[in-house]
Amino acid sequence: MGKRSRLAATRRMRRLDLQKSTQSRALINLRAGAFCVFAAMLSENQGASSVVAWMNEYCHLTEEEAAESIAIGRRMLARVAPT
Repeated sequence: MGKRSRLAATRRMRRLDLQKSTQSRALINLRAGAFCVFAAMLSENQGASSVVAWMNEYCHLTEEEAAESIAIGRRMLARVAPT
């Protein structure tokens, strides 16, 4: 295998690794969004303070992170809700 072939193979592998990384990041973002929407929907039924306490205890989030997740979920739900 010549130098050009090795270089082309290396570039191809880097491109594939970058694509895998991008896909993984997109999946992580999708899951985080789904978690926020779930938290927002739960807070509508149970009350935000109890959901924040639950997320603090079982998800190991600070109160600020939990409240931010609920707020993000509410914004996401508002964008999807029919007008």
